This record gives sequence, structure tokens and C-alpha cells, in this order.
Amino acid sequence: MSTWRISVLLLGGLLACSLDVGTPFVPPPPPAPPALQLVVGGLTAPLFLTAPPGDTTRLFIVQQDGRIRVVRNDTLLTTPFLDIRTLVTYGGEQGLLGLAFHPSYKTNGWFYVYYTDLGGNIRIVRFTVSAAYPNVADATTGDTVLAVAHST
Repeated sequence: MSTWRISVLLLGGLLACSLDVGTPFVPPPPPAPPALQLVVGGLTAPLFLTAPPGDTTRLFIVQQDGRIRVVRNDTLLTTPFLDIRTLVTYGGEQGLLGLAFHPSYKTNGWFYVYYTDLGGNIRIVRFTVSAAYPNVADATTGDTVLAVAHST
């Protein structure tokens, strides 16, 4: 008998031995859910969590009310990274809704926010981090990249 034929016979025999036709298949139970742990409190309508490329010590939390908060080493910083509440319509499906860091954020300091302005229009605005304080953005650097009229 050739080696190939013996291999097929052995494989077929193993498969036949492992199948018990009389017993229905019962899948294993699902794994236990991960344990949840509160890291920080005191946030207003948090929607999104992200970090700049390569930054392993800070998390940025987008709050629908128009603020971006920073968690550094498991501590919520008192001063918001960005506070544009005076520019944002907040409530329902409106507010500060997104944040994206430029791939070269480490060198150019640019980040983009997506929000609903006071007229109900959609805006994407680029801001720059403060040169002196890496945990605070320079709110005066806002440059509109995209504005879309949106009726409410």
C-alpha cells in the first residue's frame, strides 16, 4: 500500500472515530463578559474616545456639549483640551460629534473636530494644540475645512 493511501485511511478512521452520530452537537458556552471598571466620572454626554498616533499616556474624550477632555494616567484633567460650547448646538443628534488627529499630529499639532454649529449646520474645523501646553488646544486657531448647510 502506498503512503498516500495509508494516510487517507488513517485520516478517515480518525474522523469516523471522532464523530458520534447519536449525540447532537452542543456548542460550548460563551466566554464570560469582561469586567467593567469605571476609570473616570464627571463627564457630560461622552460620545467618543481616541488618542493621538503614538500617544500611550493620554485619552481624549469627546463630549457632546462641546468639550474635549483629557484623561492622563487614569486621571481626568481639570482643564478641557478644547472648549467650543459657545459654537455648538447641543442636544439630540447635535453637538460636538467627532475628533480625528492628523497622522503627523506629533509634529504639526493639527486635529479636526466635527460639530453642529449654532445655526444647525455641520462643520469640520481644524485646530492646533497649544505650543506651550500639550494638554490644551489653541481655540483661536480654528480653521473651517468643511461647512454644510443642514436644516433641523
